Amino acid sequence: MHDKEFETLKEISSLRRLKISWAVASLKEVPPWLNPRQLTNIKKLYIRGGELCSLDHAGDETVTECKWRVEILRLKYMSNMKIELPKVEDQFPHLLYLEKVKCHEKDIFWSKSHGQKLSK
Repeated sequence: MHDKEFETLKEISSLRRLKISWAVASLKEVPPWLNPRQLTNIKKLYIRGGELCSLDHAGDETVTECKWRVEILRLKYMSNMKIELPKVEDQFPHLLYLEKVKCHEKDIFWSKSHGQKLSK
């Protein structure tokens, strides 16, 4: 898919799972179409590869207005990805499972079923 083709994803209200694999991508910021305001029903978000530095959204929304309904988040092979766990906890309040592998910082495997807060 080309960048403009992703824009149509926001029109698919029934989209529940999104898997993105970027073998070669120069995006360092989250693209406008990858937005919790537009992808309201996503429960599983998998991002593999690419140059993204964070999951922060550029735009007019504040963090409190821009929360994901994602329950399972997997981030793999993203050497520039830096995420702060308290921020992830805030942006993904419904998160049940987080997997971060071979990203900038140490690997993380977290599950809410273990009864611990993500930021600890």
